[in-house]
Amino acid sequence: MPAVHIPENIFLVLLAIIVGFFFDSHRRSVQAHVSSQVPGARLTTLNDLSLNPHLGIRFLVANLPEIEFPLAVTPDTILPCGPMIRPALPLAKVDPGLAAWLGRAPTLYVNLGTHMLLDEEFAVEMAKALRHVLDAVESVQWRDKRLSGLQVLWKLNRKGEYEVANEGCRVYDILGGEMETGRVKVVEWFEAEPTAVLEGGRVICAVHHGGANSFLETVRLVLFFLFLCCCLCGCVNVSYLSPFFSLSLL
Repeated sequence: MPAVHIPENIFLVLLAIIVGFFFDSHRRSVQAHVSSQVPGARLTTLNDLSLNPHLGIRFLVANLPEIEFPLAVTPDTILPCGPMIRPALPLAKVDPGLAAWLGRAPTLYVNLGTHMLLDEEFAVEMAKALRHVLDAVESVQWRDKRLSGLQVLWKLNRKGEYEVANEGCRVYDILGGEMETGRVKVVEWFEAEPTAVLEGGRVICAVHHGGANSFLETVRLVLFFLFLCCCLCGCVNVSYLSPFFSLSLL
């Protein structure tokens, strides 16, 4: 870190500790609940560890050293045990229709997370990118049969009111033909967990926003993935992972 940024980082750390200890009502309510359920138990957070690194408490982290920041020293109290993913019911059990659709052909999976809302302009640009991919596949599949019939599953969280699946709307003008044949499926929500979707068919590449859950899910399943950074946390994840993986960053 450049020396010029050290004072401001010290300030930010101190500010986080002060806010966490004195103004975090959620922390106090959780502590009260823990104490009421397990007498004598104490809630310990990373703020506590920052103030007293010699507490001796062991922390389980969801990553592995191979996919984390390169550290010269890893404290004995830190136990990497990831990727740590919540178990999910099989896709075939939760959504048999989607499972059958995924099983038809290799699939490009696009999911930018729950909090990323796309206005129509963004959705149109994404549709153009998918159009380009589908066209490119047609020109190379003779060399690689694994791409034959590539289909797209796109989870689109819309910002504002606009249509995507009706004639005359802008997204439909770009991908309408593939929507009609079922090669492109645009949905607003999955009944199943994203992990189940990734495990439940022939997903060969995932496009996501770089969030921790999305990253760990794709790493765990050894999928090709592409980051479309839409927020600061995604940019940070990409910045430290790029030396270890062959990543595409948009």
